[in-house]
Amino acid sequence: MRIKKFISRNLKEGKAKILQELGEDAVILSSRTIKKPDGEGIAAVEIVAAIDDSPLKSIKKPTKKTNQKLSEVPLVSKFAIERGENKFMRATTQIYDELNSIKSMVSEISDSVKYIHSSVLNDIFKDIYLCLRKSELSEEFSLKIASTLSARANINSFEEALTESRILATEHILIKEPVKGKNKRVVSAFVGPTGSGKTTCLIKLALVSKLLLKSDILIISADSHKVGGVEQLQSLASIGSISYITVNTGDELKNIIEKEKNRDFIFIDTAGYSPLNNSGLENTAMMLRECEPENIYLVQSATMSGSSFSKSISEFSALNPDSLILTKLDEAPSIGEIVMALKDNPIPISYLTNGQKIPEDIEPASRKAISKALLPDELFDKFYK
Repeated sequence: MRIKKFISRNLKEGKAKILQELGEDAVILSSRTIKKPDGEGIAAVEIVAAIDDSPLKSIKKPTKKTNQKLSEVPLVSKFAIERGENKFMRATTQIYDELNSIKSMVSEISDSVKYIHSSVLNDIFKDIYLCLRKSELSEEFSLKIASTLSARANINSFEEALTESRILATEHILIKEPVKGKNKRVVSAFVGPTGSGKTTCLIKLALVSKLLLKSDILIISADSHKVGGVEQLQSLASIGSISYITVNTGDELKNIIEKEKNRDFIFIDTAGYSPLNNSGLENTAMMLRECEPENIYLVQSATMSGSSFSKSISEFSALNPDSLILTKLDEAPSIGEIVMALKDNPIPISYLTNGQKIPEDIEPASRKAISKALLPDELFDKFYK
């Protein structure tokens, strides 16, 4: 069996080369696109094809029309099938063995070939690229950052490259300043999927507002579904000497909001639902329509996968959240997938939480803090040293 790699401008041209050099019995094993150095657009197409050179019995092939289109030429021709089931199965097994071998080799050298022109990148920026990949940023985004830094004449050390890579990796992230309050009453609702840490996050902010801003605060629980949730929130509110009320309907919530006009802050804890629970989201939307909060915080955990994080933002967008609270940073091995998800689903971040301590482990969001969580010193020290 002969295996050959073809580089062409497009798939049509590549198939033509395969047909010309290997014949119509060739089998395409794999194909991939090669992007331009700047990551924008396709520079070429790489196709790996194979042909079985083992002696064959003379078999009369059907005559083909001369005007047959290239796209109509089968990848595995009828000629191969007509050899007989046993020979075909042996050939197929051999092809799969060769394909697995190629995949194994590609896997071993994948990081190095992703540079595309690695000869242009010196060791500093190659190390930056690999560190970005270890942090679970995408190949394209990591290469773009490393290439951008490499093109700058004023970066001469790994430390300088590290600082700049943190900036580039998080510059797309939007930040929303915390609400100060005091001038007028502020009603804030906390929404999000089950287990995201809404209740703990709410009580942290309530205690911070009371201790630092000396604010008059009311906590309203509209979450009657979580077992023990009401008791937990009521207990924490009592410890902090914060007023607390439970509601079960939208009308009850509306009446309390209208009655408690002299408060500085009203924090509303809502029930947690799966993003796929449409009826649950509709119930929350009904509650929010009754109280018309100035702020709606979408609370999501940094431990989520990138796809789940994006899906949750998409589904909860029906509630029109103003900003995001990113929780459990201390429990996330890496937040690279979260950072990538925020590129495709832009929503401002207001707060970050990084522990269980109440109220210490919460802080206003900043790109600097996010970049440190994304690319911690420990990761770079371990890799570079």
